[in-house]
Amino acid sequence: MRLRIAVLFALLAQLLALPAIAEIDCSDYATQLHVVDSQPPRPSSSGYDYNTERICVNGGLLCLLEWSGDIPFDYAYYFTTYDRSDPEHPVFLGQLELPITDNEGAVDAQGSYAAVAAGYWGVHIVGIADPANPVLLSTFDPAGTGHMMGVAMDGNLVYAVETSFGAPGSYGLHVLDITNPASPVEIASLPTPGTSLDCVLDGTRLYVAENEWGLRILDVSSPGAPVDLGNMPTGDKALRVAVAGGHVVLACEDDSGSLPTRRVLVVDAANAAAPTLVGELPVDARARDLKGAGNRVLMGDDSAALRVIDLTDPHSPQISGRLLGGQVGIAQDGDRIYLADGGLTTVVAGDWTSPSPLGGHAPVGGDAAALRREGLIYLASGQIAAENRGLTILDATDPTNPQPLGFAATPGYPRDIALVGDYAYLAESVSGLQVVDVSVPTAPVVAGALPPAGGADHIEAGDGHVYLLGTILGITGLHVVDVSVPSAPVRVASLPVAAPRGMALLGQHVYLATQWNGLLVVDVSTPGSPVQVDSWNAGEPSDMGADVVVTGTHAYLGIRNGRSAIERFDTSDPAHPQWIDTIELRSQPLSLALQGRYVYAGTSSGGVELVDLREPALPRLAGDLPHGSGWVDFVSTDGELLLACSLEGGLELWPLQCDDVTGAAEGSPTAGRAGLRAFPNPFNPQVTLSFHLASAACVGLDVFDAQGRLVASLPARALPAGDNTLLWQGKDGRGHELPSGVYLARLRGTSEALTGRLVLLR
Repeated sequence: MRLRIAVLFALLAQLLALPAIAEIDCSDYATQLHVVDSQPPRPSSSGYDYNTERICVNGGLLCLLEWSGDIPFDYAYYFTTYDRSDPEHPVFLGQLELPITDNEGAVDAQGSYAAVAAGYWGVHIVGIADPANPVLLSTFDPAGTGHMMGVAMDGNLVYAVETSFGAPGSYGLHVLDITNPASPVEIASLPTPGTSLDCVLDGTRLYVAENEWGLRILDVSSPGAPVDLGNMPTGDKALRVAVAGGHVVLACEDDSGSLPTRRVLVVDAANAAAPTLVGELPVDARARDLKGAGNRVLMGDDSAALRVIDLTDPHSPQISGRLLGGQVGIAQDGDRIYLADGGLTTVVAGDWTSPSPLGGHAPVGGDAAALRREGLIYLASGQIAAENRGLTILDATDPTNPQPLGFAATPGYPRDIALVGDYAYLAESVSGLQVVDVSVPTAPVVAGALPPAGGADHIEAGDGHVYLLGTILGITGLHVVDVSVPSAPVRVASLPVAAPRGMALLGQHVYLATQWNGLLVVDVSTPGSPVQVDSWNAGEPSDMGADVVVTGTHAYLGIRNGRSAIERFDTSDPAHPQWIDTIELRSQPLSLALQGRYVYAGTSSGGVELVDLREPALPRLAGDLPHGSGWVDFVSTDGELLLACSLEGGLELWPLQCDDVTGAAEGSPTAGRAGLRAFPNPFNPQVTLSFHLASAACVGLDVFDAQGRLVASLPARALPAGDNTLLWQGKDGRGHELPSGVYLARLRGTSEALTGRLVLLR
């Protein structure tokens, strides 16, 4: 008895001595800057998509400038209205085709009228008393050669600035009275020396971004007699102007060198005769729009769809938030921000900040995929340099500072990875399949490979088999490989599939995302004879399947190219999924991951977009994670972290969205994450593991020893939603009793990471 007590205390000491995995709090991304609605460009009658350029808010309306066609050869320009009675989900009302309008124009609206700065075609006055039927009332073009760039309205007055005023080489301001909108009257004009590109009205002052002349300040307290109060040269080119936090803000560019430099300037213009620069912020992209929002300024540019610049300290402006994308017009009302970004995107500002990753690993320089298990990250990267291609194992018990442990070089370019027990299986675009023994994380070693016969891009692992997508032995499609002996994998079957792009395994069925044929379902119950049993295609020739994820109840198919969306399916009958609906994304999905009641979509320009599925009938966009430059071609989750990989951004680790936001707000950062409970514990000879499943799933059990080696694995079986139990008899995979020790049990096939530590006392 004393011996058993001594052993028990020794085992408990061993348990306490095990490396602790840092507790990771979830995040509620919906409290930060995030997209809530994204409406793609609508197709025009000529077959082109409408592409939005400029936007403004007018009470309950949004007014947009759009073009469709092929600039500069054959295109049309439109004025479009949206109803924003529901401010998060604007609804299209009407559209007016305008005379040809420069795509560098601007729009402003008040009451029943809108003014459009139309470049070389002057200023259009549009009637919007009936917003579903906008009407072109008049066009003002004083000399027939003006290039109107900026416009601002104040009641029945329109202020328009141009780049070609009067005689060649002079520029300036026009003030129009539109009391009779069918016949605007120019009540004043004021030549200025610079090239006017943008303007903003603030009380009785009009501030003008005057290109190489910097900031121009005009007094319009007497609209019929505007006065030039002075200017502030910036030494570069002032492109856009806004007023925020009691200051004038300029977006500038210097393109005189081989590489242009850009910056945002904060100006104190209280003394209009001598405005002074008080703050400066370097930025890495050219501004397309600039709007003030309280003590913040919103900038749309070529690389970030939206940047929020905080002017709380005007001497030190800081970027507090950003959404990825590019080339947008901006309008704002309260905490709602509207982006003309090709389509129409609605953003909720939240706390005006964007989330940040916990940590990461240096850019991988090529295609990459990563999985996390028990505090270790397995990163497969296809770097250009041969000596850096292969599998890197990182210690991520502290996710803020992952550290390399070991590396195994492989001959090809890894594109995807699967983990089973002590082995990592790498799909490589040149060498097909590589098998790496990871039982010693500090010294992983290639243990086997499929004979060189082609390449693979995606991989899934099942019981005793892995499934590859790629071209092997001249066959493009799905390949089934027997890995019952990991060191000697054997291809047992191939099923031709045209242009496969992504894959997910659910029990005895493989779901394939394909480039031209949508979703395919393959029965692999007989691994040597895979059979396609169903398919689904949206019927749009431009739609490309990008990736697919599945659960016991649903499948999610990413669609790109023609659209940016996720198609949702009911998989109650896994052989014959039934289409449910379409979830529109802002950017094109490249990779999907599912965790709890959220889908994480790695996209082509928007970083990672988060879809909330907590209300099944009302899926909604609920978060934006700005990874790198926006291109994220691989995402995965392990129940605690989101792993996102890209060529430029490398590997980043992000907290997961809290599954129970209400619970999280009440002080439980890990609300919604259940555990794996063991009884008795310590145990001998068997232990019952109990757990709760949010939905039906095919669940198995893996057991690891204190060194992280897989020692036992229970086969997966279908379990219903709700409370469930599994029994482990303390034996290894061959039925031999395991010695006393500390073990870690982990469920396979669940949407949450369910783990528990066990003490076996013989």
